[in-house]
Amino acid sequence: MDEQTKLREMIRFTILAVTFFYMLNLNAQKTALFLGNSYTYVNDLPGILRQLSSSMGDSLYTDQSTPGGYRLLNHAANATTYTKIKSRVWDFVILQAQSQEPSWPVEQIENEVFPYAKQISDSIKANSVCSEILFYETWGRKYGDSYNCADWPPVCTFEGMNDRLLVGYYTMTTQNNASMAPVGMAWKKAIEDGQYPGIDLYSSDESHPSVYGTYLTACVFYNSIFHNPVVSDFYSTIPEEEALYLQSVANSLFTSEYEYLLEDSVTSQTYDFTNIVWVDNGISTIADFDYQIDGTEISFVNQSIHAVSFEWDFGDGSPHSTQINPVYSFANYSNYIITLIANSTCINDTSMQLIDLTTDLLSVQSEFGIKVQVNVQSVIFSRLQSTKSIEIYSIKGEKLWQQPTNGKDQLSIPVTDRNSVWIVKFIQDDGLIISKKIVL
Repeated sequence: MDEQTKLREMIRFTILAVTFFYMLNLNAQKTALFLGNSYTYVNDLPGILRQLSSSMGDSLYTDQSTPGGYRLLNHAANATTYTKIKSRVWDFVILQAQSQEPSWPVEQIENEVFPYAKQISDSIKANSVCSEILFYETWGRKYGDSYNCADWPPVCTFEGMNDRLLVGYYTMTTQNNASMAPVGMAWKKAIEDGQYPGIDLYSSDESHPSVYGTYLTACVFYNSIFHNPVVSDFYSTIPEEEALYLQSVANSLFTSEYEYLLEDSVTSQTYDFTNIVWVDNGISTIADFDYQIDGTEISFVNQSIHAVSFEWDFGDGSPHSTQINPVYSFANYSNYIITLIANSTCINDTSMQLIDLTTDLLSVQSEFGIKVQVNVQSVIFSRLQSTKSIEIYSIKGEKLWQQPTNGKDQLSIPVTDRNSVWIVKFIQDDGLIISKKIVL
C-alpha cells in the first residue's frame, strides 16, 4: 500500500470514527435536578449547561428548586424540593449548600449541615437507587468570609475559605456515597493561573458568579455528568478566546496531570484531589479499555469501572463478545473501530477506539530471540537456531518467498520494493509459528 492510499484510508476511517462518536453522543440523554439557591439560578446555570451540552451533541433535561439563600436544612424541610425529587427518576440530583455553611467550624457543620445533606440524600435514594447525587462544590468569596472571619480565621481569605468548602463538600460526598463537581477547584486554578487578568469570575458583590464564573461552572458540570472534556463552540456571552481558556481549565481537573494536594490546617489531614474522577459512588459506570497488538491478534484489557457485564464489537462484522478481556484475531491488516459497552444495574456506558493495524510496527525481536534488521538492500534474519523455515507474504496474503534455514543461524533476503509490507512467518522446529509484520 503506497503512502497516498494509506493516507486516504486513514482519513476515511477517521471520519467514520468521528461520526460514530458524534452519533453516540447525540443519543446520550441525561436528566439533572438542581437543589440549591442563587449560586445556581444567577445567570441561569442550568440553561447554560443545557446549551453547552447540546453543542457537544448531548441532550440534558434540567429542573430546579433554588430559592435564594437556601441552606440544606431549608431544603430538608421544603415540600417543593421533595415534590421535585419524586417527579421522575433522575440521572443526577445536584446538591448545593448555602455559600458559607460547608466552610464553618467542624463541630458546627457536623450539627447544622451534614445531617440535612444525609436526609436529602436518603430521600433521593428512596426515590431511585440509580440516581447519582452530585455535590456542587462552590468557591470561596473573593476576599474570604468577612462575616465569620473574626470568629473563624481559616475563612478570612479566598484560599482559606475555598479550602474549607472543599473539605466540607468532600466530607458530604463520602458520607453519602455520592459524587462531587469540583467547581471551587476550577475557580482556584483559573484565579491562580492569572493568564487572563480580564476574566473576573465574580459579580460586583464579590460572592455570586459573573457570566465568566457561570460558564466555567457549567464546563465543570459537563465533565462531571458526561465524563467527557468540553470542546465546544458555544461561548455563551463571553469572547471565544476566554471561553476556550475556561474550557481548558475545567478539562484539566479531570486528568492526572493536574495535581491537587490539600493539607488541611484544621484537621492536619492531607487530601489528594488529583484526577477528580476518583469519586467512587458505585453508580458512575465508565467504559474504558486498553489493548496490546501482536500481528493481527489483539488482546483487550478491560478498564471499565462499576460494570457487571460487557459487550464487544470488533468492527469487522463478527459476532459480539461478552468476555471481560477478549483476545481476537482479525482477518486482515486494516483499520477497525472497537466498541465496548459496559453495563451495570443502573447505567450503560460506551467506549470506542479506532485501531489501525496497518501501521503496527511490532518489536524486531521476539521472546524466542529472533532478530530482524532492515537496511537499504536487504532484510537480515538472525538467531534462527530453533527456526526450521521462513515464509514471507504480502499484506494481501500472497506468498513472496519461502526457504528452509538448513541449520543456518542467519539469512539475508534482498529487498526489491521499499514501499511494501511483509508478513513473515518463522516456522519453528516444534511446529510453532511466529508471525512478524515488517514495514520496509
